[in-house]
Amino acid sequence: MITDEQGREWLFKKLYDDGWRYIVADKYDNMYLTNEKPSMFDDVDEVRISSCKKYIGITGVMAALPKLSANEVFDIAEELGIVDWSKVEVDTPVFVRDSINEVWKCRYFAEYKDGKVYTWRDGKTSWSNVISDRPVVCGYAEPAFKE
Repeated sequence: MITDEQGREWLFKKLYDDGWRYIVADKYDNMYLTNEKPSMFDDVDEVRISSCKKYIGITGVMAALPKLSANEVFDIAEELGIVDWSKVEVDTPVFVRDSINEVWKCRYFAEYKDGKVYTWRDGKTSWSNVISDRPVVCGYAEPAFKE
C-alpha cells in the first residue's frame, strides 16, 4: 500500500517524464497540464493557457492534484526537486560527489553537456581558472542554494 504523498510523487514524476512541466488553474476552476509556463493577459490578472505550445485539460482528475487558486501555476519540477541544469549560470555554487557514499564537496558549476554536470576543478571558478583546467564531470550534483 502506498500513501497519498507517494502516489502524488509517482504521478508528478510520470507527468514530468512525459514532458508536462506545470499544472495550471484558470479563473473558471478548470485545470490544465502545460509544457511551458503560460503567460498572463496584460489587462487582467488571468492565465492565458493558449500561450503554451502544448496543453491538455485535466479538470476530471482534480481530486488527485494539489488544490490551486484561480490563475495559479504549479511547477512540477520544483515540487520534485528537479534542477534544469541547462539554465544554471556558470560559477553558480554547487555541491558534488562521485558516489552516494562520499561527502559533498563545494564546487562551482562550469557547464551541462550530454546530460552531465561539469564543475571547475579544485573549487576554482571560470575567473580563477588561469591555467585553463578543463571542467570535470560529477556523479551527483545539487545546487548549493535553493531558490
